[in-house]
Amino acid sequence: MSGRPNPRHNITFCGFHATGKSSTAQVVARRMRRQLADFHDEVERRSRLNLYTIARIGRKPEQEDVETKLLADLSYRRETVVALDCASDNYLEAVESLGEVSYVVMLDPPFDAIWQRLEADRRYAALLSRHGRTGLYGMWKQSSASRQHADLLLTDPRLSILDAARLVLHCFFT
Repeated sequence: MSGRPNPRHNITFCGFHATGKSSTAQVVARRMRRQLADFHDEVERRSRLNLYTIARIGRKPEQEDVETKLLADLSYRRETVVALDCASDNYLEAVESLGEVSYVVMLDPPFDAIWQRLEADRRYAALLSRHGRTGLYGMWKQSSASRQHADLLLTDPRLSILDAARLVLHCFFT
């Protein structure tokens, strides 16, 4: 790497539900001894609502307020690994702003692979019943618009969490 300072202190993992963002971010954070900020966990903690409950009842204005404040906080953190879910209404804006201080890694396997993971995980039951396959496909297409901001795009559904973490560490930190 060159001798000039790098303004990007963080790594942000983004993508659709059930793509492995949080799991990969946990491995990378642990290996680099960095703080982990999981968007899901942080929103739940700050709003005192389970995200699956939010998916079932819909977003409230105070929920959007929590997300906006959290995204602002994340853009000021240093030495942090962030797992950012596309469920936020501010998702594209967040990827852009976090991209200024982060390496952005997008996990974007084909929709059929995501659908299989969603169906296999009962935590997503409310999301599946609320939106159905067609609605979720539309959301996935919309989240894919953030591809242009990715420094690394991982699309192979066969890539394990550990292999994805190794690839990220190799690409940005060797």
